[in-house]
Formats: sequence, C-alpha cells, structure tokens
Amino acid sequence: MFTARHWLQALFVFMGLCASSWAQKNDPMISFTSNAQLHQKLYDKNPALYAYIVGDASGKIDSYHAPHIYITPASCQKIITALLALRILGPQYRYKTQLFVSKTDGHIHSARIGFSGDPLLTSDQLKTLLKPLQGQHIPGHLFLDCAAFSTPEHSEDWMIGDMGSNHSGPVSAANIDHNWIEVRIKRHAHTTGCMVTNTGQIPMVADIKVHKKPTKIKLWWNQHCLYAFGYLNDSEPEKIYTRSPQALTPYLLNKVRQVMTELGITGQIQVINHLNRQDSKKREALLSVVYSKKLVEVLGPAFKASDNLVFDAWYLTILHNVSPHAIVEWCRGDPIIKALLKKYFDLDMKGAFFVDGSGLSRYNRIQPAQLWQVLKAGYGMPALIHAFAHPGEKDSTLAKRTILPKGVRAKTGHLLGISALCGYAWHPTKGARSLPKAFVFVAQGYEGTRKKVQPIIDSFLKDQLHGAGKEKTPSQSRSI
Repeated sequence: MFTARHWLQALFVFMGLCASSWAQKNDPMISFTSNAQLHQKLYDKNPALYAYIVGDASGKIDSYHAPHIYITPASCQKIITALLALRILGPQYRYKTQLFVSKTDGHIHSARIGFSGDPLLTSDQLKTLLKPLQGQHIPGHLFLDCAAFSTPEHSEDWMIGDMGSNHSGPVSAANIDHNWIEVRIKRHAHTTGCMVTNTGQIPMVADIKVHKKPTKIKLWWNQHCLYAFGYLNDSEPEKIYTRSPQALTPYLLNKVRQVMTELGITGQIQVINHLNRQDSKKREALLSVVYSKKLVEVLGPAFKASDNLVFDAWYLTILHNVSPHAIVEWCRGDPIIKALLKKYFDLDMKGAFFVDGSGLSRYNRIQPAQLWQVLKAGYGMPALIHAFAHPGEKDSTLAKRTILPKGVRAKTGHLLGISALCGYAWHPTKGARSLPKAFVFVAQGYEGTRKKVQPIIDSFLKDQLHGAGKEKTPSQSRSI
C-alpha cells in the first residue's frame, strides 16, 4: 500500500530532481548525474534525499549529484564559522575577562567582572582573576557583566529537546567550565544502590541500581530538576556524565560563589546584561585580567571534537564585533554572515540561511555546491586545513571512520536523520605536494541510525577519492 510516508518521500525526491534539473539549465558545469550503486544502497535506508560534489581545489569538478538542492549542513556549518573567525577575528585573537573595582574613601566598594564571550573560561582562571580580592568583603555588589552579548542564551531556532543536553549548552558573554554540570554516579559499597551527585547543586531524582547488565543510564530535565534512572554495571565503580544547565544565571551564580568561598571573598552577586560603560569608566579601575588561548590554538581541538559552544561563541563574537546595531536574535546574523562571505571570499550564498555557528539548528541551509565553494576558499588558509581531522584520529569525530582513505581530512555533520561529511583528500603518497580534492556529501531524512549510513558514504567516497591529488603547479600553490 502506498502510504502517506511514501508520498512524502516521493515528494522530497521529486523536489531534489527538480532542483538538479534547474541546476543543469542554469549552470552547465554542475549538472545532474547519478551513481546507480550508491543510489540503491542509500535508498534501502529510505532517505528523503542525498547529494554530493567532488572536485579538485583549483575548481575542476569531477562528479556530482543534486548539488543545488538545499540541505541542512549540521556541524559542517562549523567550516563557515571557522573560515570567518580566522578572517575577521584573526588567528591571534584572544578573549579577555577583566576585573574592575570602584572605591569609596580609598576602599573597594563594588567590583565587576567584564565577560567577553570566552567559551573556554575555567573556574581556575576565574580564581586567578579574583585573587586580588582574596579575604575581602565587598560592601556593594560583585557584578557579573554579561553585556558583551545581547542575544538570548539559547538560539530560538534550536529544537527544544536539545536544550539541557551535553551538546547544546547555553551561550553567553559569561561561560564557565564549558557551561557543563558534572553528574557523578558512584556505587555504594556492599549494596546494589548508587550515590548520585552533581557539581551544579541541582535538585535530583535518581534511581540507579548496580547490575550485571551493561551500564545504561538516562538523564533528563523536568522543571529545573535533573532525573537519573538506569543501571550501573557491577564492574564499574563510578560513571561521570555531563549535562548543560537549563538556565544559565543560577549556574553562573553558583560557579562564582564557589570561587569566592575558596578565596574567602564575601558579598552579594548580581548578574547584569546592560551597562552604561561611559559612566562606569569614570568610577572604575582595572584590577586584573585573564586571557584565553589564541584562536588558532583552540581551533584544531574544537573543530575535531565538534565543540558547539566554541563555534556558537565565535559566531556571536563575530556578529557583535562587526554589526553597528544590537544583535538581539541569533537569526539576525544571517545577512551579516552572507555579506562577510561575499566581501572577503567573493562567495554568493543566495538562498542559504545561517542562524548559528555550530550547525545545531535545522533551519540552517546551504547547497552542496555552495559549501564546496567554501572549501575552495578555505584551501588558501593553512590554519583551517590543519584543523580538519584524519580518519581514525583519537578524540575526533572521525575516530571510527577508518574506511576513508588516509589522505582525507574532513569535518563530520550529524543531526537525527542527517549525516554529512565535508573536507579534502590528498594523494596518499604525494601528500602536501599534491593538489587536494574537495568534497561534500550529505544524506538526509534516512531511517535508522547514522551507523548504517556512514559506511555507505565512506565506501563511496573511498572509490571517488582513490588516488586523489595531482602535482601542484606554481599557480595552484596558496598561502595565508
């Protein structure tokens, strides 16, 4: 029987074919082709669509399928954010978190921490920042100034189910310890029960038993209470999980209070999201400052681990740095990102839509052909090239993607029902002496898990990229 689901799948396929037909008429270089074997394997998984494009970094296209349909890039969006962060903020860019104080009769009356959006600020760095106030009482307030960003801490375009997970934390000018709450599950001695604690002083409801079954624990939020249920395998003494807070302000207040207690600092804390900076400059003096690592030092580890907080913080930092107007909604960054890509890389992103820097939102959209052009532009930036992971690389999203050729350097993108892979492939023996292939592949709307689709994608790309890379000519060599 031809059900509604089949009609919907047929509609998506028809839309993909129409988009590809349009591309053939309007761009003779990028037309529509199909690989029958790949087509059969992927459509066994019932995807709504798939698309790919492969070509060398100088601009010559080798193969393609539906490159002008709009797809959801997932974490491949981070390539765009990284490209612009390197160009707009610069490889040497560092966030700085500052401590200001105001005095009355020569004594400190109040203090203010000026947060700048550093996504990797730690409690230890905060302790270093507040060290000059050790053992003191602040009669006024210790203000946590989050005015550097005027956007909500969660994008309005994220799925509600993502919030509170360990991959979708709140993003603010103030971020401490990755905005993660650590949940520790430890077995009681000589019992089948477990003790469950967390670092955020969050109310918890837990029922976890020690069992011979493999460890299986589910964590979820319900009305600002964290629930934990499941089994801890009897061979494991403890297990540690991370979750993001549903609301950032209580989390920040708790983190700062902990540091103040360690340093013997007393006083009230208040979060502020706006400040008359001209007035504050008349009353305040800078007492201390801590700096983040350089952007180029953070890029590789964050890119390979697909760190959403880092890339969303960079996205908001870029927007707030270049826009003459207040950015109060994440989606207002779309025209700014497009304008920057056009200005600095001559990339036309007509029809695309960019609402965050991490790729978490399903509202993000781009054509594979446009994303391939981004890769072409990125080839001229060694700092970006070096950030891509290689197959089997430890602590990267390619750690288990060993089917791919050794010369591949790629970025993965995953959301439920979406699997994307973008990057470069060098000749296996010539390496950097060869001109790499640039490739984009996405499958979208398939059934089951990505584990069933990834081997199909990887095997196909292995065949497409076999012997990738030809000798460079002087005109093809690029440097930043």
